Amino acid sequence: TLWAWGGGYLGTGDNKDRTNAVQIGTSSNWGKIWAGDIQTVGLQSDGSLWFWGSPDGDGRGTNNFLVPTRVSPDTKWVDACFGYFKVLAIKSDGTLWAWGNGANFYTGVADTNLNAIPMRVGTDSDWQSISSTPGGFYHILKKKDGSFWALDGSELRTVKPASEYKPIIFKKLDLPKDIVAFAAKSDNIGVVLTRDGEV
Repeated sequence: TLWAWGGGYLGTGDNKDRTNAVQIGTSSNWGKIWAGDIQTVGLQSDGSLWFWGSPDGDGRGTNNFLVPTRVSPDTKWVDACFGYFKVLAIKSDGTLWAWGNGANFYTGVADTNLNAIPMRVGTDSDWQSISSTPGGFYHILKKKDGSFWALDGSELRTVKPASEYKPIIFKKLDLPKDIVAFAAKSDNIGVVLTRDGEV
């Protein structure tokens, strides 16, 4: 079961603060949760992915989700992370998907109306896991062969006409050690932990 407390979009059906833990919905098969500032994504044991909160960063908007809402009918989701009011997620087939504010810069889709639904990022189908932080534009991904890659959209922090942004591309990271954990933060920070304890 899933429980939440605090303020903001907890998934309770309203936007009231809770000082004590309250159960979110009635499902009893939650497996993993990613919590952002005003966004939450949850993965259930059947591989379904759920979202609640603000899809576009407008905390007072009218199209916010007050309860967990299924992202898509797919049941192949295995990992996810937040960016700047967007979500990137990986399916069990190794494909990468994005939706939310500015997702078109990652997916290459011209119609920004499609940012509301998951659209594929790139053509690779061997992604395994991904990391970033809410509000950040820098993402680190791991492939099934153990290699690490950066997806750096930090240029989007500067507001300018869409035509002036460079394409966001995957860049392989030169990490010679055996990595056991990794994380990305903000616009340009990555950290890894090696098997022998080095950071």
